Amino acid sequence: MKTKRIYSTLAAVLLAMCLKMWAVEVSVTAGGLSGAVTDKTITDLRVKGEIDVRDLSFIAEELPSLKTLDLSSASVKAYSEGEAYFAGQTKFEANALPEYCFLGKKYETVVLPSALECIGTGAFAGCRSLKQVVFPAALSEIGDYSFNSCDALVDVVIPASVKEIGTGAFSRCAGLKSADMRALTAECVFEADIFSNCAALEKAVLSENMSSVPAGMFACCHSLSAVELKGNASLESIGEEAFVSTALTSFDFASFTGLKVIGRWAFAGVRFEEVVLPESVRSVGEGAFFYNEALKGITLNENLTEISDFVLAGCSELTGNVKVSYSVNTIGRYAFSDTNMTSIYIGSLKYAGDRAFENNTALGEISIEAKEAPELGEDVFYGMDQPNVRLNVVAEGVSSYKAAEQWKEFNIVGDLSTLENVITSCDIKAYFTGKVLNVVSSETIEMVNVHEPGGVLLIASRPDAMSAAIDMSQMSGNLYIVTIKSSNQLKTVKLLRK
Repeated sequence: MKTKRIYSTLAAVLLAMCLKMWAVEVSVTAGGLSGAVTDKTITDLRVKGEIDVRDLSFIAEELPSLKTLDLSSASVKAYSEGEAYFAGQTKFEANALPEYCFLGKKYETVVLPSALECIGTGAFAGCRSLKQVVFPAALSEIGDYSFNSCDALVDVVIPASVKEIGTGAFSRCAGLKSADMRALTAECVFEADIFSNCAALEKAVLSENMSSVPAGMFACCHSLSAVELKGNASLESIGEEAFVSTALTSFDFASFTGLKVIGRWAFAGVRFEEVVLPESVRSVGEGAFFYNEALKGITLNENLTEISDFVLAGCSELTGNVKVSYSVNTIGRYAFSDTNMTSIYIGSLKYAGDRAFENNTALGEISIEAKEAPELGEDVFYGMDQPNVRLNVVAEGVSSYKAAEQWKEFNIVGDLSTLENVITSCDIKAYFTGKVLNVVSSETIEMVNVHEPGGVLLIASRPDAMSAAIDMSQMSGNLYIVTIKSSNQLKTVKLLRK
């Protein structure tokens, strides 16, 4: 009996200890939490009533064993009595968590105040055990690096109320697998590097209201293979390094009809097999598709004026023919280096930068319509067997190319035709009748683009038929660059309207 009583006593003590370490719920007024919580070894705390920075400081500094923090029924009041908290701050706004307030704590679950509007810079940074955060419907701002290096976070769902997400807000969260931002409105402002270096991130759902994917948003998210973003006219730009070194294998550029800018290194190191840029794109930044080693084909639109430095460098699977539109005046440094193109057609080029075509050892034919040999940087064709590469130029341009350094090393042939009143291929015919441009094909005509000789787009037509009659009566010129795309052909020529 004595032994039984001892065991009963021990069980009671252990139960009391467990209950003591279990959930504690307190109701307080601002500044009163330290008096309401006497046991500083608790692991679970729920706070009701009003709190301010003094209470937040007590939680952060005096409760080292805390795992679960529920502030859903607490409201944060302003405080500015001159005392310094959290890295010397002295003024604290209502409905806001101060900067760095819970930096590096061991919390596992946090439920934020229902009226909370702002999470300050670095508020939960380095909370490596944090598995779950419940955001309130009132939240409008998530500060810079607020959840940086929260390695145990697995899923993040951002509520529609949020109007600003700061730089690096969820960066370097090693265990994060999914991020859902579909509810965000067009008013939301996104800063740079929000999810950068989240190595385990596999899927991101973006808001269809986004006008821009910010710089570095998913940079070095090496597992990111799925980005859900419905194609629309809202998206205007993709920032530099936005998707660099991710596991993406496709991106439906053509569905974003309002896309104008693709930033520097935006898709460097991804594995797209094909890229088709919409006509709306005006700028593709340096290295945008750098070392995309799966890329087999790219359609450059008719509105680009420059092929930027390194833009397709290292795309070793890029084979076959590449067409550079008439609007392009400049090809940048290393733009096509280490590709395996077999031929390239270039319109009205003025300059090609250093080593632009370096190590294009598969390139057997270059066709270029510029009558004057474009200026070149250093070693533009380095590594190529130029005497065995056919350079097709217009007859009147032969002397210019034969006299120009680097160009003269090619096998120059002056049989490229650039001016025709009627063009005919096996399936496409185009000609003028008065002020009407007629296009006829044995296949469905998908596109007819008409440019000025200088590259300005005048007409973009999508006939979706086997013939088209395009009214040119509002056009004052007589010479036009016409690009026609049918189901299986792409033809670009100059036409003279008599």
